[in-house]
Amino acid sequence: MRKFFDDYNRHTAHLWHTRFEVVDWENYSTFGVGRPQELITQQTLERYRGSLALVIGIMGQRFGSPSGKAESGTKEEFDWALQSHRDSGFPEIKWFFRKIDNLEGMPSEPEALMAAVDQWNKVRLFREQMKNLQNPVFFGEYPSASGFAEVFARDLNLWLAEPGRPWIEASPVQLGAAGSAAFLAPPAKFNAEGYRAAVLQRFDALNFEMMDTSGVLYGGVRLWSVFVPQSTRECHEYNPRLLEIPKEQQKRLVESGEISAKELEQAEREEERLRQEYFRQPLRPVLDVIDDALRTVPAGSGRKLVLLGDPGSGKSSLIRYLTLRWALITDPILRDAQPISKPQRKLASTQKTLMIKWLRFPLIWAGT
Repeated sequence: MRKFFDDYNRHTAHLWHTRFEVVDWENYSTFGVGRPQELITQQTLERYRGSLALVIGIMGQRFGSPSGKAESGTKEEFDWALQSHRDSGFPEIKWFFRKIDNLEGMPSEPEALMAAVDQWNKVRLFREQMKNLQNPVFFGEYPSASGFAEVFARDLNLWLAEPGRPWIEASPVQLGAAGSAAFLAPPAKFNAEGYRAAVLQRFDALNFEMMDTSGVLYGGVRLWSVFVPQSTRECHEYNPRLLEIPKEQQKRLVESGEISAKELEQAEREEERLRQEYFRQPLRPVLDVIDDALRTVPAGSGRKLVLLGDPGSGKSSLIRYLTLRWALITDPILRDAQPISKPQRKLASTQKTLMIKWLRFPLIWAGT
């Protein structure tokens, strides 16, 4: 679950102007005196009640051990979430049962076997009880551990896109009455899925063409596994490339009479003032800056983002990352409502421009 939301936050959650944090007892509760499940509930569910959007339950063959108040800690957490939902409408409860035709990994010892069967029967009984509640829970099935992500992602995307959600109004994805993205479709001749596949094939692996890689296999190094998003500052009037003059050039300017020593001293003080103002600006993650810019682009307009940085500071990698982020959105409804990134060849070592063109469907042209 934690890995799923790490990926989801990187690839998809930004489309809805949201971010998910997984709260579980292993990482959010501490030891203490008292009934264990009560402490866990206080330090997780109760503590985050104000921002708790979802309670997600996943069950296989085991139901759990008695908590002192319910048949298992999971059942006690479910009862808490259900009561809270009845009182305030939140959290939403999403429960998933693994589809099991035959019990797996059963022990050979008779007592352990009977205990495992008893656990499975409790799961089945709990599943039936969900249907008969005063406010029944519509639960789902997943085929296996590896297949859970696809089932859950589809449900989560539909839930996020439901009209009336508080984050919809702030989202760049405009939704129609049926909950589907209301955007102009790409031209019929444009093969979005083929373009996506080509982007993944071309930009997923790092490009080592500037290095001597003879005798070494680097083809398996993926951009996602090593890319670290940069930080940015708002520069205002400060541009060190324009203000910082090499010492040799300063000396020649003074000797030729083009500038006096006093004027040079004043210029250096002004440069230092602007420099200090620049470094007082807070650092912001570059992806937040870009996403904020994309959200403010009105339909039918264009916008340019210029990426400035020294050679080797990661401008090309950042543009490729944005391209891959689009291509890795698995839901075509969400993906086709987003700008399509197209990295182009590098024309300058210190500057790149992202031109966001809103045509029949949005495009990002990355180049200069």
